[in-house]
Amino acid sequence: MRQSSLVKRFLLAGLVFASAALPASTEFQITSLSTRPDMVTGGDVLVRIDVPESVALEKAAVKLNGRDITGSFRAERHALIGLVRGLQPGANTLEAGTARLTVTNHPITGPVFSGPQEKPFVCETEKFKLPDGTTLGPALDANCSVKTVVTYVYKSTDRKLKPLPSRTSLPADV
Repeated sequence: MRQSSLVKRFLLAGLVFASAALPASTEFQITSLSTRPDMVTGGDVLVRIDVPESVALEKAAVKLNGRDITGSFRAERHALIGLVRGLQPGANTLEAGTARLTVTNHPITGPVFSGPQEKPFVCETEKFKLPDGTTLGPALDANCSVKTVVTYVYKSTDRKLKPLPSRTSLPADV
């Protein structure tokens, strides 16, 4: 047998042995998926909870500030993934097993990591044109908040973005 073949077999056997020798995690682990846990905005965050192999997924419980929110999660492999809603402003505690994660919720209008908005602040939601020619409409509050708007566009053969007239059929100049 050639030396390179022996080396490959030895390395492969070592990898198999090493992976078999590693114990499965015995601790719950909570991870914020949608953003850093200290930079959450708007009252919700997407979370993954890795559950130890020794715990049946249906036995795992998740709490937000002491309130059971397990129903907000779905099982995926040996983890729970869910959108945690209803975060209070400031620090919130997520718990699963012995794991804890502090999630800091900021107003959706900010600030998150800097100071207050600059003054003067000019709000032009009624002037800002969307691709279909409409505007965002009047601001809902002093922070210049607007309703969420989704506009579908496509890149035409003349390289311009144009409003998509239908989501079931494509225009001829796509």
